[in-house]
Order: sequence, then structure tokens, then C-alpha cells
Amino acid sequence: MSTTAPKSDAIAGDLYKLLAGKLPVCCNGNGVLQIATLADRLQMSHEGVYRWLRSDEISKRGRKRLVEIGNAEDNLHLLDIAPLTENDLRPFS
Repeated sequence: MSTTAPKSDAIAGDLYKLLAGKLPVCCNGNGVLQIATLADRLQMSHEGVYRWLRSDEISKRGRKRLVEIGNAEDNLHLLDIAPLTENDLRPFS
């Protein structure tokens, strides 16, 4: 699993900011979203995740999987704000 920083064009959008805040289980100790970790949990390619982040758009299936990850016990344990919801992701449809 790679721990490289996300490509700069992928971290400029609102989707990146939302996921970095709501998915601490997929972030490093500095709060940087680890694309490889997220892609592994989603069972999709890294480039697919980058595509979402660059376009600020997610498929319905992707939204469902992100909510599942956001509400997984290991993520909730690390989270100090409300967990990720379908409603949070609606602007990215």
C-alpha cells in the first residue's frame, strides 16, 4: 500500500475536504487522505478515486460504499464529529 501524498489537483475540491474530515481511518497522522487506503477499502483503482476527487462527482454505488466506510466501527472510533452520511455526499452526485 502506498503512502504517497495525493496529487495536488485532487486535493483542491470539496469532496477531498469532506472525505479527509469524515474518514480518519483513511488518513495519515496529519489528516492527509491516503488515496491507496481509500481505494483498497472501496475495492477500486487509485485512479478511480482520483477521478472522483478531480471531478467532485461520485456514482450512487460509490456514495453507498463511502457511507459504509464512514460508519464502520474502526472509523467511528477515530471520528470526533458526525459520521459521513448519504446527505453529505448528495452535492457530489
